[in-house]
Amino acid sequence: MLTEEQTQQIKEQLVKQISENFPEDKRDFAIEQVNSMNSEELENFLKQNQMSGNNEEKCVFCSIISGEIPSYKIGENEKAIAVLEINPISQSHALIIPKEHKGKIDEKEIKELSAEIAKKIKTKFKAKKIELFPSELFNHKVLNILPIYKDETSSSKRKKEVPEELKEIQEILIEEPKEKKPKKEHKEEKKTEVKEPVEKLRLPKRIP
Repeated sequence: MLTEEQTQQIKEQLVKQISENFPEDKRDFAIEQVNSMNSEELENFLKQNQMSGNNEEKCVFCSIISGEIPSYKIGENEKAIAVLEINPISQSHALIIPKEHKGKIDEKEIKELSAEIAKKIKTKFKAKKIELFPSELFNHKVLNILPIYKDETSSSKRKKEVPEELKEIQEILIEEPKEKKPKKEHKEEKKTEVKEPVEKLRLPKRIP
């Protein structure tokens, strides 16, 4: 059975997908149907649509990796991708998602990606510190990168982030640092003194 938190996260992901991909005349009805489901009904719906943990290619996180569900990607390597959490606890809350459905989050490449993203977030958003904590949905483990600005924890209330804000955060995090151009040394040009040609002194011929 899905937990209340898992139910809410899945509903928000589905609503986002419906809002972006459904025809306008069917959108409101589909969103209403998703929001009215309880945990058991939602789980059955996911199984019917082949999005349960039994189908590894169709879990929510696998769908994010394949691009079926849009995301705000901020990093990637061979083993994982890093995306912004669309229902964050704090600003720039990110997820490291292993590309393998049952991949481990303690692999070297995943640790390297999480360290890289955590450093960017702390630097660019001036977080006091960064906390890492795992979560799991449909047997797909992910690593949360949570920036702490005040007293946020993994159980703090989540908020709904608007797409414009997520896009702005994404652009800040993927922006490459500008290379500092080396300063040109200012060399003073040596003035070349032009000397006037000196005429040779000619003595008059001696008269004998």
